[in-house]
Amino acid sequence: MHEVFKVLTVLYSTVKFGYKRLKRVYNHDILRGYYEHRTVKQLRQLGIAHPILLSGHQKSGNTWVRFVVTNHFNILVNGAEDTLTYAQLNQISPHFFGGWPLQPFAPGFPAFFYTHDPYKVSFNHFRIIYLYRNPLDTLISYYHWHKSRRVPFSYFPPWQREKMQGVDYFVLDRLNRWIHHYRKTAARSMVTLCYERMKQDAFQEFSRLFAALDIEVNEDILHKSIAFSSIRNIQQMGRETGQLAGIARTGKLANGFEFTRDGRTGQYQSVLQPETITTAAVRLQQAGIEIDPPL
Repeated sequence: MHEVFKVLTVLYSTVKFGYKRLKRVYNHDILRGYYEHRTVKQLRQLGIAHPILLSGHQKSGNTWVRFVVTNHFNILVNGAEDTLTYAQLNQISPHFFGGWPLQPFAPGFPAFFYTHDPYKVSFNHFRIIYLYRNPLDTLISYYHWHKSRRVPFSYFPPWQREKMQGVDYFVLDRLNRWIHHYRKTAARSMVTLCYERMKQDAFQEFSRLFAALDIEVNEDILHKSIAFSSIRNIQQMGRETGQLAGIARTGKLANGFEFTRDGRTGQYQSVLQPETITTAAVRLQQAGIEIDPPL
């Protein structure tokens, strides 16, 4: 039945959106699922029983978590005195779940994967970290990400791109997907991280994360890792190394795009219309989702 649904999805996408949409559906929904299955199988063959999987909606602070975890082990293993660059991060921790072939794991570093997808059955092989951020701040940052492409909002069908230029329209259009992501994944995670709480007390939240994963914490090293991974430090690293695009593919981005923005909390209050915020609050309440702080 599931395979029939996939075929119908491909046919529908082809008719409505054409070849480009078909290619995207095929790559995302079919090939990635196949590669995820192969990844889990290979992890079992390697005897890696409890790998870690970070799941968070785009622009929730996923790269920040990757930096803190990987910088921590880079200090511990290699005695690092500065942050990893984006290129080094992707060399040491390149494991996007669904990417193939499976890359070797760096000695002394945990088997750490990340994904933007919500929970699916293949996640059951992992210890899941769920990361969320205030959905309106998340979607505003995601809006800027799409707007910064050489063809703004190119992931969306042509008839919708003009509407997506309005940030309020974009946020409300994508909010249900954020809600779906949260409801599917948060309850199934080993530990849930909140971006706003991380901003308030990063040491406490990352200590809680490491404890949940049975990783022994050296307090001095963790403090260093958090300092290395600060937004300002990462921005400076990106500018000094010419890696402004961060982990993004540069070919489809506008000139001057900078991957790491300001990371402010509560920006939605000065960006969105009051009616948009009220509508979003109602939808979250109807979905039974309580975020901290509330809208």
